[in-house]
Amino acid sequence: MADATETGELVVTGARLSRAGSRRGDWNACTVNDPERSLRGCKRLVNPAAKGAAGVAAAQLSDGLALAWGGEWARAIGAFGQAIALQPKSGFAYLNRGLAHQRNGESARAATDLDLAIRHAPYAARG
Repeated sequence: MADATETGELVVTGARLSRAGSRRGDWNACTVNDPERSLRGCKRLVNPAAKGAAGVAAAQLSDGLALAWGGEWARAIGAFGQAIALQPKSGFAYLNRGLAHQRNGESARAATDLDLAIRHAPYAARG
């Protein structure tokens, strides 16, 4: 049996992966960059049925994603901003607003929001 360093292969054993939000295994799932443009499997991240401000913020996130997937960047940014107003520590909302700013050609605003996404959710893989 050849050593992994000799063949150039990387062998990972005993790894456990948690897929918060989506079971698809796609880092872009449930974001502005989602290639499937689907909220299926995103219930943990976007759940409009949640109670109180969390549910209203999730509805705004859902609206923002739908607008972004339709190319309506300014309206999507507004929806993500409303979600952030309701839940100011939502790393997921900052992530999506930052991605929308990036797609809209606003690099400085994107960088600010992406930094806040990481600050509010430092262990979230998407950030």
